[in-house]
Amino acid sequence: MAEALAVLIRLLVVSTIVERVLEIASQIWDYVLQADGKPKADPGRKRVILQTAGFVLGTALSLAMGVRVFGMLGIEGVPFLLDLVFTGILVGGGTEPVHSLIKFLEENKDRVKRELNEARAAPETVMPELETIGISYRGGLYPDRPGHGLRTGNPDLIVFHHSATHLETSFDRIVQIERERDLDPTYHCVVTADGRHHNYCRWDSIGWHAKGVNTRSLGICLVGNFHTDPADPSSNANGRFGPPQPTEAQLDTAARVIALWMLLYNIPDTQVVPHRAVGNTSCPGDRFPAQELLDRARKYREMWARSEVAQKELAELRGKEGVYV
Repeated sequence: MAEALAVLIRLLVVSTIVERVLEIASQIWDYVLQADGKPKADPGRKRVILQTAGFVLGTALSLAMGVRVFGMLGIEGVPFLLDLVFTGILVGGGTEPVHSLIKFLEENKDRVKRELNEARAAPETVMPELETIGISYRGGLYPDRPGHGLRTGNPDLIVFHHSATHLETSFDRIVQIERERDLDPTYHCVVTADGRHHNYCRWDSIGWHAKGVNTRSLGICLVGNFHTDPADPSSNANGRFGPPQPTEAQLDTAARVIALWMLLYNIPDTQVVPHRAVGNTSCPGDRFPAQELLDRARKYREMWARSEVAQKELAELRGKEGVYV
């Protein structure tokens, strides 16, 4: 609300200037005609000319003063020229349109504030359908192959990564890349941008995803490049690998998988770490929402610990081959 009002105030300043200039221009026009003994200008023609002049002046002032509606509101994806033209049309009509918007926001600020508070509180509400874990497991991509060997004990660490590839990279392509690097299988789970989880290495086996802790850890990879340091030539500083953060569906699925592993192997949340915490790397990137991922995983773990439905699913998973050593 405050941000929107600040934007409207800047628009109001520009529109006020335009309105006053047009009023003066209209008065001069009438005065000149009267002085020459000519009849008043046709109202329709005069209105069209003044509106056109208002648009041109409004656009020029908006450009000079750096006032653009979508840009100031932080709305991405709107071309600069389109944003500028829209702003010119809005302020070119004078102060009335902007005053109407301000009045609307003022009259509805209590309702908007209440809806925002409700929206912020919504994630805290436990929906019945979320009590279902919904993570399947049938031994991974190679159910008959124990990764790079069986562990001597169950995992006590979870490491999360990014793939450092384009956000839309498929799971098959990720596997191909890992084969080319002679690391196949690496991760125990890969989460693609569409929110699908792909079991890769068997959970009872060693994956080559984090040197030094492979024998005791599970690795989960979110497809995408979430590092934006321009000093790093392989980073996503210019957006060439797609958006620099995971999708909502991707983040939620990753949290579910991590929560499931925490319950299956009794892993505390202090043992869920980014790759950079255990290796000399920037993975999973400076734009990766690590804290949000951990917070979601904790909520799912706590919810499933109380859910009879989730406990039945856990019992079934505990009985599957390839889960425990």
